[in-house]
Amino acid sequence: MAWAFTEPQTGSDPKQLATTAVPDGDGWRLHGQKLFISYARQANVAVVFARTPGGSVGAFIVETDTPGWSTGTPFELLALGGGEPVPIFLDDVFVPGDQLIGAPDQGFQAMIAGEAQGKIRAAAICVGIAQRAIDEAAAYALGRTHRGEPIAKKFPTIQGLLGEMEATTLGARTLVHHAAELIDGGQDVAREAAAARLVAGRAAREVTNAAMQVCGAYGLTRELPLERLYREGKFFEVAQGVAEIQRAIVARHVIADHST
Repeated sequence: MAWAFTEPQTGSDPKQLATTAVPDGDGWRLHGQKLFISYARQANVAVVFARTPGGSVGAFIVETDTPGWSTGTPFELLALGGGEPVPIFLDDVFVPGDQLIGAPDQGFQAMIAGEAQGKIRAAAICVGIAQRAIDEAAAYALGRTHRGEPIAKKFPTIQGLLGEMEATTLGARTLVHHAAELIDGGQDVAREAAAARLVAGRAAREVTNAAMQVCGAYGLTRELPLERLYREGKFFEVAQGVAEIQRAIVARHVIADHST
């Protein structure tokens, strides 16, 4: 399934959505364009967000073989290109009425719920990226020797890097588990999902960077997977909501909690 929200002029703000959904008999007609939509060429269905009459946002389940649906050329990304993000073109796409999720003005709520799960999933991937970087760096540092002794045991600088990497990853993993437990319990996790997304994304980038330092010149080569992990870590500082937006979401909750 593809998740089609982002458009050429907006990536996060539903008030700027330009795609429209117009009532037509027992269904809807969708017009507009989406951008950077992963798996749109592989998916059988997509959840498409569009502006409904009155200025609200609706969420529609669209079968991708519907006449009027088409996709453009995939973008080439620095990492994780398997999803083949593409532009989507919606030219008078008819959607039956029973494929509207909830009411015509409940698309934003559906988006928020889906985004929370997506952020936690992305955060979990980031923890995995960081853990793989630790594994690679530790293996290298134990195998590389200086005058007969592994550099992991000989040099405090290497130990400091490994220790910081492990602590950073443990913190991110704990936060991701906490957010996942909350969402499994049916609780509102907007703050925790944003925090997990922010912390784990930063952990992936910082830990992969430190792992490359541990491995020296080898870390810059494709003999090791670190350069790929580094690119993937950076990818997740942008994908699934940029870090700046996650900070803003968390800040709003802090301000609300402390307002009188």
